[in-house]
Parts: sequence; structure tokens; C-alpha cells
Amino acid sequence: GNELLSSDIFGDRVLVKHIQPGTLMFKGCTSFDEGYWAGVALDKPEGDHDGTYGGVKYFVCAKYFGIFVRPDQISHLLEDNEKKKANDFVTVLNKHWPVETRGLICLYMIC
Repeated sequence: GNELLSSDIFGDRVLVKHIQPGTLMFKGCTSFDEGYWAGVALDKPEGDHDGTYGGVKYFVCAKYFGIFVRPDQISHLLEDNEKKKANDFVTVLNKHWPVETRGLICLYMIC
């Protein structure tokens, strides 16, 4: 059902059908079929559209990089999402912590 996508965030890195990495761009109902769909911009041109499907623009990506799948056909690319979170943390760290303490915290966080 919808529970897989409920915590997903646009821009999250996902894996489609266990083999195609991409970025989550859309989640919700569409005009082309009933039910809940995930729109993904794939890393390679292995899709069938550019985010516009049936004349409706759901998201924007390069031609042949877009794909719609059911929520149960995607999984998170946890490593990529964790790297993004770690990078976000380091950005905050650099803004708010004194230089002399950053190394210790980064070593602890395995940056």
C-alpha cells in the first residue's frame, strides 16, 4: 500500500525493482490509472517519459529518464540517503561548532 511512500521525501534516492537507481520525484494519484504511484527520475535513460505522461506534467526530468511504478516496486538507497544526511550534518557542524572541536566530532561521526 501507501505506507512505503508515507515517509519518503522528494529527492530521496531509491531503487526501482531492485536494479534501477533513481530519485523520487512524485508520489500520489495520477490521471492515467487508479491507485497510488511513485514517479522516479532514473539515473540512466531506462524510463519511458520525461515526467509528463498522458499529457499531464507530474515532474520534470530528462527524456526517457522518467518512470512510474507502484510503491511496492521501490526501495530506499539507504547508503545514498545516509551520505546526504551526513553531508547536511557536516554543513551544520561547520557553521555552528568551533574549528578545534570539528575533527573530534567528525571522527566520531565517521565523516
